Amino acid sequence: MKINPQIRTILSTYGISEPDGLAYLLAIFYDCRPSYTPTLLVQRMNITNILGISPDKEIMWNIPLFEGAAEEKWDWVKEWNDQFKHINPKRKGPHTSCITRMKAFFADNPDVRKVEVIEATKMYFRSLSNAEYLTSSHYFISKGIGRDRVSALENWVEKYKETMESLPVSESGDITSRMQ
Repeated sequence: MKINPQIRTILSTYGISEPDGLAYLLAIFYDCRPSYTPTLLVQRMNITNILGISPDKEIMWNIPLFEGAAEEKWDWVKEWNDQFKHINPKRKGPHTSCITRMKAFFADNPDVRKVEVIEATKMYFRSLSNAEYLTSSHYFISKGIGRDRVSALENWVEKYKETMESLPVSESGDITSRMQ
């Protein structure tokens, strides 16, 4: 794996020694606690905004440490987001916002799988009587902050799971054909 070139650029921009900055980031990535980390380095690294802390005190990588790794994992969200455009072009949200919210959604719902999100979204689409009633994709994932946050996606995933549990399994084991 190669270090993301953006990281090197940011370290240079902030005047942080590349070996020191990379050692610090690698230690965090691999959860390795060195016996000493200079306070000045920690302060300077905090300013770069490469890392952040989520509301539940987890480390969030605002800029992926390794080249291409994070982007590929979340490419499917762009395709998912484009489905909203096919129904109502005004309801397709920004890809970056959708990816950020989807990451938070999966962090909050570790038992949910990608296929469940995709199928629950299709279920939501089928429930619409008019394309004007379609929720914007990024708001469908989540809207609001903290305790006031609402997730239509979470509700639809739950409906999808309930529907799947209530369907009898055919001899071939294929129950998705009955959903259409």
